[in-house]
Amino acid sequence: MRSIFCLCPFGWGIWSPRLVESAVSGCVPVVIANGIQLPFSEIVRWPEILLMMAKKDDMNLQKI
Repeated sequence: MRSIFCLCPFGWGIWSPRLVESAVSGCVPVVIANGIQLPFSEIVRWPEILLMMAKKDDMNLQKI
C-alpha cells in the first residue's frame, strides 16, 4: 500500500487482474508487455493511469 509504482507483468492472458488491483491500491501500474490492447480501452483512459514498458527494457527497469 505504500508503493508508488506496482509492476504488472502479464500472465497467461492478454491482461491481468494485477492491473486493476494496483490502480485500486493507489499506485501507478507499470505494464511490461509488447503492443497489447488493454481491456476497456474505449472507456478507461489507460495512458493517464499507467506506464507501459516494452519487455526488452525490463532489465533497465531501475534506470527507467
